[in-house]
Amino acid sequence: MAMAMAMPPIFKLPDELIVQITTYLPQVDLYQLSLVSKRVGLIAQKTLHHTPDIWLRPSPAGGYIRFLVRTLSSRPDLAATVRTLAVFAFNREVEVDVDVLPAVQANITPLMPGLKFTINEQKLVGILLILTTHLRHLALGVSDKHEMIDSHPLRPSYNVPGGLFGYHTSDWATTPFDLSQIPGLKGLQSLRIDVGQLDWSWFALPSLKNLYVSQPHSLRDYTALPASSNLRKIELRTDLRALEHRDSAFNRHFPSFLSHVDKLKEVALTAKDFGGVRTATGMSWATLISRFEPSYSKLEHLKLRFGDPGLLPNALPVSTLGMFVRLRYLYLPQDVLLGKPSEVIASTKCPNTLLPSSLERLTIIYPTLDIIHWLRKLKDCYDHFTGLLRILILASEIYGDGYEQFRYKKLPNHGLNWAKFRVRITYPGGEKREVWKDPNYDPFICEIVDFINSLSIEA
Repeated sequence: MAMAMAMPPIFKLPDELIVQITTYLPQVDLYQLSLVSKRVGLIAQKTLHHTPDIWLRPSPAGGYIRFLVRTLSSRPDLAATVRTLAVFAFNREVEVDVDVLPAVQANITPLMPGLKFTINEQKLVGILLILTTHLRHLALGVSDKHEMIDSHPLRPSYNVPGGLFGYHTSDWATTPFDLSQIPGLKGLQSLRIDVGQLDWSWFALPSLKNLYVSQPHSLRDYTALPASSNLRKIELRTDLRALEHRDSAFNRHFPSFLSHVDKLKEVALTAKDFGGVRTATGMSWATLISRFEPSYSKLEHLKLRFGDPGLLPNALPVSTLGMFVRLRYLYLPQDVLLGKPSEVIASTKCPNTLLPSSLERLTIIYPTLDIIHWLRKLKDCYDHFTGLLRILILASEIYGDGYEQFRYKKLPNHGLNWAKFRVRITYPGGEKREVWKDPNYDPFICEIVDFINSLSIEA
């Protein structure tokens, strides 16, 4: 990374040098890169491996999307190279030149030069998914709004995939659509989606393995459908209102969803106070874990990531974690294991009654000093576990006597390492600091610059 950042940017090359991508080999996903001089012609060539990642921000009048549609529709060879696409579309009509679609342009443009037509921006995204025949990763956002701040309540409400492929919400309920017919979705491996309600056909895409859903109300009732999904991992982001209300989409449909994803191995649930609700008084840790009951026998990884340890108050230790008979990795707040107040509950529970014996790695967030007493108990009943090797304690930066006391105590790691398993504690600051990354770093461009520098060409 550091070496790539030290390289001069490509626009500082001598004016007479031109970098050209002369050949693309779709079978093996390779580019033939040529360095050409206006004075002496071809200087050198190199074959590079690269697949372009396209990230489109919301733009005025859908400009980014329509320009990309025009390029890819006229260059199917380039469309076949796109592996990653991130796009957000509003429910609005945008003006498009006829030359967006070459097939239309060939018949109409000679007779009606300068002709334009309007199309819903979401349908342009549908066209993109038809053109990108080798897409592997899709981040998709769809809004019923006309603009970011304009709700336009009288406009028709599109749903996904209704708005993408021409269906209204009312049509979608009675007109099934096989998403595997869409070229860009046949080989899709990961989907990050921010939309309204999702039809089961999205989850049943033949190659889809990873799913990220940013809104719990995207889930529907799938009770009447057969379990037919290849999903291995799902990440769900929710808020406290969705957790505590009995009639929320999460409480009503999440168990049904889990029961229909028969190959699921990993689930990550992230909850924050998005709606201004600071505490979910109608939810407990035990109730939350009970929502995972359909996956007790199949989950191997479970993450419960909460933005604040006080989101679920007055919690008792969860005694049903042992029901996850195949669980190998567990990530959760301390309160799930010790309860709250932990100094009272911690002395009454032995860890082997709380955790599955199959556990191999355990990560605990929002710790207090009570976790140290709990770990010593864990050592005494270690024979309950078949392969527990590592425990990671992540000290938090939040305020509160217990959390601050743990943070400033700076317990040494070596005092908690026993022969049977290793305990590691990380603190905010230097030990936890992530490697800085240049947000503009492009490994493909840096590879080109590295290649040019290796030629030792002087201006």
